[in-house]
Amino acid sequence: PDPAIDPGFRAELDKLCSLDVDQNKTGNLDATPVIFDNQYFKDLVGGREFLNSDQTLFTFPQTQGFVRAFSIDQNEFFKAFVEGMLKLGDLCNTLTLKRVLLT
Repeated sequence: PDPAIDPGFRAELDKLCSLDVDQNKTGNLDATPVIFDNQYFKDLVGGREFLNSDQTLFTFPQTQGFVRAFSIDQNEFFKAFVEGMLKLGDLCNTLTLKRVLLT
């Protein structure tokens, strides 16, 4: 097991993902799966994320500061999310325009 995972959370995962149960079981990505909030980042800081690739966001020095900031300040996360979505939208519009011009 990943040493960064909270031992109590690991025990919960072992119950959810044991070998003698339905292997199509799914788990929530954070403690508040139906609410758009910063709980995902709080869970990363607390070692309660079951995907190693996600937990790496907190253990990797280049991204740890973002995880800490977003876990503490939900408004900062919302602001960064909006900025990211706007950039993604601009990228999609640019790619669509290039396709139209090339065809």
